[in-house]
Amino acid sequence: MSLKELTKGDMDNMSPKGIEMYNNIRNEEMQRCSPVEMRKNLQIVSSFKTLGIDFVAIPVMGDEDKTELIQKMLDRVEELENG
Repeated sequence: MSLKELTKGDMDNMSPKGIEMYNNIRNEEMQRCSPVEMRKNLQIVSSFKTLGIDFVAIPVMGDEDKTELIQKMLDRVEELENG
C-alpha cells in the first residue's frame, strides 16, 4: 500500500508527524529519492543486515534532515566500533 492509498481509518491511527508526512507526499512537497540514491541506501541496509546491526528506517524530510540523520548514523556506527 502506498501512502496515497491510506484511508480515513488509517489516518486516525497515525501520529501528527505521520499525517504531516502523508500530506506532504500527497501534495508532492516531499522530495522523492532517486533510483541511484535508493540503491545506495539499500546497500547500507544490506550491510547492517549482514552484520546483524539493528536499525530503524526513518523517512527523510529534506536535505537538512538527511544530513542530520546521516551524522547520527555515523556517530552511532563509531560508538559500535569503539564499543
